Order: sequence, then structure tokens, then C-alpha cells
Amino acid sequence: MAIPMIYILMCAIMIFYNYYTHYRVFISINIYLSIWAAMVFFHALKWIDYYTLEANTWLVIFTTTIFAFVGFNFGYKIRPKRLPFMKDMDQKGMEKNILIIS
Repeated sequence: MAIPMIYILMCAIMIFYNYYTHYRVFISINIYLSIWAAMVFFHALKWIDYYTLEANTWLVIFTTTIFAFVGFNFGYKIRPKRLPFMKDMDQKGMEKNILIIS
């Protein structure tokens, strides 16, 4: 019961960190963390009937969550604020690019 609670606490800390750095609650990584924390919580309460999770499984869950969190935040920091091809694009240019991409 301790490992799921540590995981849920870790997810909560990551969600609060993302909220205070990005000033938004509903970003993709927070939705991912919320769903995983909820499922681990339901599994810990035995509301989801599933096999008991072994140490290897917990290791995979923890590492993928940490890598997803670090990858999202690292990618968010290094991405350009404005894409190079959108310098002087007006409404017509935006519609043209959307049609071409479609």
C-alpha cells in the first residue's frame, strides 16, 4: 500500500509543479498524470480487479512517468515560441497552409 501512495504523491507534486510553471491545469502531461494516479489509486483500493503488481512493474511505471514528465518539461522549455514559417502569416495564409497539410 505504500508504493501506490508514493506514486500518487509523486504525481500530485508533478501536477502542482506543472501548474506553477505553465500556469495552466489542463495540459497534456497533467491529464496523463491524473489518469495514471487515479488508476493506481483504484488499484490500491482493490476497486480494479487486477493482478498484484510486482517490483518490475512498479519500476516501469515510475520510470515512464518520470521520463514523460522530464521530456514534456524539457521540450516545453526548448521549443521555439513562434515557428519560423509563421512569421508574416495572415488569415488567408493560415487557411492555405491548413488546406495543404490536410
